[in-house]
Amino acid sequence: MPIREVKKNEDWRVIIRMKLGRLHHLIRKQYGSTPFVIAAICTTYGCSSSKAVQNSNQKPKEELEETSAELDEAEEEEKPAALDLETILGQCGVTAKELEDPDAVLVDKTIRGWPKVFTGAQAVPLLGNVNYRVSVTTLVTLKATMKEIDQSTDFEIVGVPKQAEKPAWEKAAPNRGSSLMTVMDTTERQALMSKGDWEGIFCTVLPVKELSTTRGGLGKVVKFKPALPGSLSPKADPERYQAELSDTRVFSNIKAEIVGSQDPDYPEGEKFTGKVTFKKIDPTLTLNVGAGKETKTMKADLAYKITYDFGSVKDTVGIGLMPSQTMYISHKDKDIKVIVANTGFEDGGTVVLSEDFNP
Repeated sequence: MPIREVKKNEDWRVIIRMKLGRLHHLIRKQYGSTPFVIAAICTTYGCSSSKAVQNSNQKPKEELEETSAELDEAEEEEKPAALDLETILGQCGVTAKELEDPDAVLVDKTIRGWPKVFTGAQAVPLLGNVNYRVSVTTLVTLKATMKEIDQSTDFEIVGVPKQAEKPAWEKAAPNRGSSLMTVMDTTERQALMSKGDWEGIFCTVLPVKELSTTRGGLGKVVKFKPALPGSLSPKADPERYQAELSDTRVFSNIKAEIVGSQDPDYPEGEKFTGKVTFKKIDPTLTLNVGAGKETKTMKADLAYKITYDFGSVKDTVGIGLMPSQTMYISHKDKDIKVIVANTGFEDGGTVVLSEDFNP
């Protein structure tokens, strides 16, 4: 590596002081706490900015320039070798055929929520107070390809007596519906993933450019710029999640515009700005089940809580998103083991979904 030339009127002592910080880091990394080594460096080169400039008994400039170049080389050696794009794509868990075919099905399943049970008593004419028990189970059908994610939500409701089912269906109606996320194509992804908050994201997060939703019979279409981090892919190799998302990753300043709407509360033309946060959490989930203190523990290999914030819970739900969802992933199966979804609806609350609940 060529020695850095000291420019005219540039104090070479300042350059050396900058390098000393790097050298301190490298020595501590190699040997741990090094007070005597650092003391020797400070004695030789001066660690105080005032002493370094005023001290005239310094090493010859040529020797210090060589030291500077050696530190640059040490820094380069310290950095891990960058992976080429072909290697990274090989860690995404998607085949070349699936990449070439936007209609190739990646996921096609129906998952059930843990039943929510409501009990109480209601006054009935001629009969007086009648005890009731209603069980509500959320059903989510999910189909994903390289170009879109299609999801529908429905319910199973069982009431005792049977008459208790009608008011339960009336409360569930606003939560029934579907959503269609349109994912960026390969060319759009390449442009997106080399800049801003999306830089370095290749495998783990799906970039959504448009969201179409229908809830309670009202349709809505929202466009996002830059893309909305729509979901966490379960198919990537384990090392990709830490490399791309680390323990926390934030996507900010996302513009959402309603480009079509049948919802009078969220008309066409309204705009929102939001952010999405991915935060790694403990991949073990313990649920309270039954009427007593019985619990059910579910273990995964990795879990991230994804939080959507477009100003308020009301507006986040209004444009078709959930305030948060936590996804538990199995690396062995390359699949989602559990989803804990905060629907944002007063009567929907938090829903726990898993194939383990399927009959």
